[in-house]
Formats: sequence, C-alpha cells, structure tokens
Amino acid sequence: KMKRCWKRLLACAAALMLCLQGTPFWGMQPLWTAKADAAQPISHVTEVPAGYTGIYTKEDLNAVRNNLSGKYILMNDIVFTESDFAVGGPYYNGGQGWEPIGESTSFSGIFDGNSFAVINLNILIKNEIGGLFGSNEGVIQNLGVQNSKISVSSDLMVYAGGIAAKNHSNGKIINCH
Repeated sequence: KMKRCWKRLLACAAALMLCLQGTPFWGMQPLWTAKADAAQPISHVTEVPAGYTGIYTKEDLNAVRNNLSGKYILMNDIVFTESDFAVGGPYYNGGQGWEPIGESTSFSGIFDGNSFAVINLNILIKNEIGGLFGSNEGVIQNLGVQNSKISVSSDLMVYAGGIAAKNHSNGKIINCH
C-alpha cells in the first residue's frame, strides 16, 4: 500500500511541476524552463533570387494577378492606407476594396513573403470570395497579413481568409500568420 501511495505522490508532483514549468511561482523563478532562445532577429533575403519577381510596392503586389503561375518574393512590408480604399483610391474597386489574387483562376505559383507582411488590407466581399489570395493551388509561405479587415455584404455562402479564401488540396500555406 505504501508503495502505491509513493507512486501517486510522485505522479502528482511530476504533474504539478509540468503545470508550473516556465511560470514564475510566488515570485520565484521555476527550477527549469523549456524556453526558446531570446527573440532572434528576423532575417530577410535582401536580393531577389534568380527566377523570382521582387514585390516592392502595392502596385507590384497587385500585378501578381497578371501571372498566377509566377514566382514572387516580398522585399518589404506592403502598407495600405485608408485612402487606398476610399472613393477614387487605387483599390476602391467599386467599394469592395482589394480584389483577391486568383479569384476565378487559382494562384498556382510561389509567393514567398520573405518574413514581411501585407498591412491594413481592406476587403468587402460582395460576391463569394475574399482574402489577399482568392483561390490557392500554389505555395504561399513566410507571409503575414496584419491589421486587415474582411467584411461580408451578402447572404451568399462566402469563403474568406486573410491569406487565402480557398486553399485547395494541392495548395500549401506555410509559416504564415
């Protein structure tokens, strides 16, 4: 009986230690932590790799829709402003904002965000699909979409996503946020 009691006590102590791991307890530091190294600087490719098209501006990003099977790499953050989506702005699009890349035909190329982000994207879905990319059958990787707004103005069944509205079975979205 005593042996079982010790086993239970040890199991409870082990469970408690796992629960407390990495968490300061009554102002004390834990005995051990499973911590990652301090924040590592994010590295970006600084030159466009051979065979890729560099994306530097909003206009470059918008042009990706002209070759849905191309290879692209983001070379800096792309930051949209409210005026981009206002009446008369370059991405007003009849009040719908950003038109997804690969809406009726899927994106089938490679888009490497190079650890950069598309920021302040604005989409109002009036049809059925909305996102930075509409339909993806390619590879989208290392990309962030931040501070963005996707709204729906219809009763239709819609597909929406910050990175891609539809990601087909052969599409890959890797290391994105």
